[in-house]
Amino acid sequence: MVRRQVWFVGVSTSGSSAIALFPGWCAALGIDAELVPVDLPIGAPTKAYRQLVADLGADQEAAGAVVTTHKVALFETSADLFVSRDRSVELFEEISCVTAGGRGLGANTIDPASVARTLSEMLPRPVDEASALVFGAGGAGTAVSAALLTDRTSTWNVTLTDTVDSRLARAERIFSALSVQDRATLVRAGGSEDNDDALSKAPPGSFVVNGTGMGKDVPGSPLSGRVSFPKRTLVWDLNYRGELTFLDQARIQARDRGLRVEDGRRLFVHGWAEGLGQIFGREVAVETLEESSSWSRDI
Repeated sequence: MVRRQVWFVGVSTSGSSAIALFPGWCAALGIDAELVPVDLPIGAPTKAYRQLVADLGADQEAAGAVVTTHKVALFETSADLFVSRDRSVELFEEISCVTAGGRGLGANTIDPASVARTLSEMLPRPVDEASALVFGAGGAGTAVSAALLTDRTSTWNVTLTDTVDSRLARAERIFSALSVQDRATLVRAGGSEDNDDALSKAPPGSFVVNGTGMGKDVPGSPLSGRVSFPKRTLVWDLNYRGELTFLDQARIQARDRGLRVEDGRRLFVHGWAEGLGQIFGREVAVETLEESSSWSRDI
């Protein structure tokens, strides 16, 4: 039997815990596969993404790919190269998982399901007239916003900020398609000063999320650190590795402001469970990944 490959597409994949944990995951799942890291810089040219898809399609050992950071760019540059695309790919305009088979490459997305599952564990239920402030309208940040806005057990009002107009326009299209745009406020943030201003207006008990990738893919934080978080706020950094400046800013204030601070570890494992499930066409339980390779200690 040919050993299958799962391509792992990101910016600095060598630093991901997935590299060390993948063999244990495969053993627990009874899968004979290896992880193949593929790094591209942020803002890579269109030809680089299209070549990536071509190479993946030509590799007879490739079972598929999990894509981080480049999800929206891969959709924008290469969606036409896939023989199939699921409904979530079209709605969220991103490709975060690729399946490879005899009929060609299929485009899928991980974020909506993995974000929803993580939020269901993280948030109290129900929440009435709650406020969320999400920094970053990329794939994950928009998925978090959409999950909150479509939550049937709670009523959320979401402010989503980004430095790029096209990302905000994409988020607006998604919210309109979901008929939740009335409870979404989109803010063009020129930098940390505008994000600080948005944070200063958030009410106590808010949910504040860093979905920018800052602190992992690029240095820094969407906040300057000069503005206090609202009291009793749940603060979530979608990153789990890197310099984690945003996470540190929240932790410094946690005791005095009564903050609950979470990193991206749980989202990480939900994302891989969803991705491996799609690639290998089977249900992958989060608990199985947790129990193998002692991921909760190694991550």
